[in-house]
Order: sequence, then structure tokens, then C-alpha cells
Amino acid sequence: MFISHANPEDNAFTRWLSLRLASLGYRVWSDVTQLLGGEDFWRDIEKAIREDTVKFVYVLSRASNQREGSLLELKVAHDVRKRDKLHDFIIPLRVDNLPFNEINIQLSSLIAIDFSNSWAEGLKQLIDKLEKEEVPKNPRFNRDAVRIWWESEFSVNEGTTDAEEIHYSNWFDIKIPENVYVHTLFGLFEKEPEFPFPSKFRNGVVTFAPAADLEPFLGTLKVQSTVKISTREFMNSDDYQQQRENRDFITYFLNDAWNIAVSKRLAAYAMSGKRVAFHFDRKSLPDPDVKFVSVAGKLTRRGLMGYKTVSKGKRHWHFAISGNAAVHPSPMMVLRSHVLFSDDGETLWTSATAMHRARRGQCKSWWNDDWRDRLLATMAWLSGDEAIFHLPLGTSVSGEMSARPMQFVSPVTLNEQARAVVREASEEEEVEEDEDAE
Repeated sequence: MFISHANPEDNAFTRWLSLRLASLGYRVWSDVTQLLGGEDFWRDIEKAIREDTVKFVYVLSRASNQREGSLLELKVAHDVRKRDKLHDFIIPLRVDNLPFNEINIQLSSLIAIDFSNSWAEGLKQLIDKLEKEEVPKNPRFNRDAVRIWWESEFSVNEGTTDAEEIHYSNWFDIKIPENVYVHTLFGLFEKEPEFPFPSKFRNGVVTFAPAADLEPFLGTLKVQSTVKISTREFMNSDDYQQQRENRDFITYFLNDAWNIAVSKRLAAYAMSGKRVAFHFDRKSLPDPDVKFVSVAGKLTRRGLMGYKTVSKGKRHWHFAISGNAAVHPSPMMVLRSHVLFSDDGETLWTSATAMHRARRGQCKSWWNDDWRDRLLATMAWLSGDEAIFHLPLGTSVSGEMSARPMQFVSPVTLNEQARAVVREASEEEEVEEDEDAE
């Protein structure tokens, strides 16, 4: 497979594509990889196209659309196609926003595979075409060949730049109240009191809430006495078993407060392992595009709901989050992102298998920044664009959860060439032929 492209404008894409195809077993030549798989450099390009090429892949861009060298290679490929009457010998790949009405006349009659919106989606369409055409593979082209080529071309240092890079986590810092209370109750016991905030019973009611917060919910009971304990001291008991139990209490309080707070805004969905995910629907979010401040500090939008047109109609997707509190190394809420599905924008599917299959298709082109931005948008929406999202730990006290995640600083930056190679689509993801409607 000969890959023609504009040098240097389309080098990064061509390198990525060459390495991906080679890792799948296709014998590939491009001038940015050349010796991949132990191949000798084709010094006579025209001869290579005329005698050794089974598919001529043309990286179609604003640059290659008018680059003399690229167009000369394309002309040779056209000659081969006509001479040997080859079906789909030339495969154009549209990689940027080149208008269709400006595509070179030599390609205007051919259907280009679109890589401009998603390299992953484009690659899957290309692989599907190669498999249907039964393009042969070569055992010398495999993952090991790609690894060896990469190691010979780029050292570890060349893969990074000596500059700091900020990374966003899914950890959200929580400032918890300074004190924990143990309240002893007395009086006529009719029924166990229920509080609209977290509590546990252990030799009394253990909670972050002071006595005044409990009293409206006690009924016939009264607070006999209260012991106030420093939260720091409570979580760092000298007794190891007691310390573990106390930290479990704090974790429970934070998880319960999170569920109470978010359930007031979003619908709950029971997941495996007793986890609960909270999702957007038409009732909670009439406008699916939510404003938030991006990592670049600019006000932008991200969709938290949408739909895809499939053979059976519209398949609605719903962004969802679940929280799991931790107290070490510091109190935090660890958020996980999920995508759920419905037929009407409200009633979620009951089949976990159907959910899983739809999720693989819907999210196969979502990269880290897609998931990160949707998480940032969700927290901005929950907090009302405030810096703090309040977790109800009492009627007068709350946990102050940051609406922005913790950041970590890397001493080096992964360069763009390495990014291009690392950003690979999973071979196990299936290709869906339905077109996105949104």
C-alpha cells in the first residue's frame, strides 16, 4: 500500500496511519516510515506505484490538493488504474476542511473516506474497505515491527519536550467540617429518627451535624449529651482498627451527602456493585449544551445529551457521573463518567448488554479531552457556576467540594509526534454505519 501525501504538512497524519496499518499486518510504504518492516527504500517512486502497489492511498488535504509532487504521484496512479482496469485502486482520505467543490479534478469522481472529524472513525472505515477488498497482509508487518521502527527513529528524550504540562484528574478536593459529634439520645423511643443528612449509630448518633441540627427530626427523643471530637483526631486514632472504622464513617458521610445533593438535580441509575450513576435527561436539561470554563480559561459549551440516528430510529445518549469518596491522602470525591441510553430521551434501557454495545459505538471517537470537558461541564452545571458544590453533612454544615478537579504538573510534555502514534483506536471496537445526527 503506497501512501502519498504532502510533505511536511501531512507528515504527522501519514506517520500515524502508516504505523497503524503496519501494526495490523498491511505492507505499507510512505516516505516518513520508509524502512518499516525491513523494506528497502523505493528509489524509483514511479516504478513502485506501477509495479508494486496494490492500493494507492492519497492523503487529501489543502496542501496535497495543489502540491506538484503529490499530484504527479496521483497521475501515475490514475494511469495504473486505467491500464489494469483496477477497482478502487486509488483511495482518497480527506484529512482537513478542504471544500468538496475545490477537490482536484483527478479525485472529484472518487468517494473520499473522511478523517477530518475523527482519525479513529476514518481508520475504521478504511480498514473495513481493505478487508472487503481482501487486500493481502505481510507477516513482516506487525506490532513488533512498528515498535522496533519507533525505537530506532525516536529516543525517549525525542518523544518528550523539556517543558511542564498540566494534567487534570477526576479527583475533586473536599473541605470537611472541623468537628465530628457523637450525640447520646434519651426519651420514649417510637421509631428510629430519620435525618436529611448522613449519620451512623455507634454508642450514639455519629455525625458532622451539631445537636441543633438533629432536634427537629427526633420526635419524642431528646439529645442527652454531645461529645465533640476534632475531625483530624477522629480520623487518626492511635488504635488502627478504630482508625479504619472512623475513616469508613467519614467516607460513608461524604458518599451519602453526594448522593443526597446530586439526586435533587439528576435522575439516579443503579449500576453493578451498588454504585449509583446520575444522568441528564430532558427534564433536568432541556438545553443539552452546557456552558463551562475550559482548561484554556475560556467560556465554552459541551453537549451532555444527544442522539444518533440508527436503523430503528433515534438512539438517545445521556452523560452520567458516579462518585466515590476517599479520605487519603486527603478528603476527595473521585468521579467516574458514564454514558447511558434511551429511546425517548428519558426512559433508560434496562439491558446492560445493549447499553454496553451502544456505548462502544457512541464513544469510540471520544478522546480524553471529550470526557474531561463533559465532566467539567457537569460540575459547572451542578454547582451553578460557583467554585464550590456543597455536600449536606447537616442542616447547618456542609462539605465544600471544589467544582474544578485537582491538577497535576508533569515535568515534561509529550510531543505531537508521540501523541499521533499513541492516539490509536482500539481494534476491538466495532464500526457502526449509521451517521451521527448531532
